[in-house]
Amino acid sequence: MTKKIIQLTARLGTAVLLMVLVFSCASVPVLRDESGGTFIKIPFVRVLLSDNLSSNIFKADEQYAIECLASGEQTVYYSNRSVEIKNEYGSLTVRNRNGEEIHGNLDEVNIIPRGNNNRIRMDNKRYRGIIKVLPFGENLRFINVIYIEDYLKGVVPPEIGRRNENEIEAVKAQAVAARTYAMAHLKQYPNAPYDLKASIIDQVYEGVIVENNISNQAISATSGNIMMYQDKYINAYYHSTCGGATDNIDHVWDRK
Repeated sequence: MTKKIIQLTARLGTAVLLMVLVFSCASVPVLRDESGGTFIKIPFVRVLLSDNLSSNIFKADEQYAIECLASGEQTVYYSNRSVEIKNEYGSLTVRNRNGEEIHGNLDEVNIIPRGNNNRIRMDNKRYRGIIKVLPFGENLRFINVIYIEDYLKGVVPPEIGRRNENEIEAVKAQAVAARTYAMAHLKQYPNAPYDLKASIIDQVYEGVIVENNISNQAISATSGNIMMYQDKYINAYYHSTCGGATDNIDHVWDRK
């Protein structure tokens, strides 16, 4: 049974006028949820990209914002050059490409691209959405916060492999399965600041580099479609190899 996700979407609508300079700085109000009124929410997912590095280099295709948060205070910088974010004694430090400190003793840093078709660059990969950086012991957590339909563009190709136009119905089925899995597993890690991991633990997610026209068409054609049983999301498990036949899940895994 397939239902349309009620796409309830948030207003992310506070306009901020700041001077646009390389590493120009200004303080702006933190965005807060509004009370009252009717809003439509778009499902976003928080994808853990990695948590085993103590520093990383960030850039974007064009100018981007660096949102620095510490003790409830927010400072925003703009740049079109790369920056490094490091875990220094349990808090975050942002440094320019010469190693000079831009801002230190931070609780959180968000890398936010400015303008359409502008993607964040990290580890030689490009990502849609924003990347949230948090301290994690002596390392950092890199979390991609992204609209679910854009998330699928980086999931469907590596999971189903390259397909041609004659196989688009199979790609549509994969898109529905991947979307359903993601929706069913939101907040599956209740004490973690992410919903999904970018690996076979959940779904392989590789960002913009794997996107292709066939997969994007399939995702667009099935936009918002998920599978439900008795008004609940199904656990839309799938696999890369079946050996020519399938079996009941309880013969393979210790789960329903």
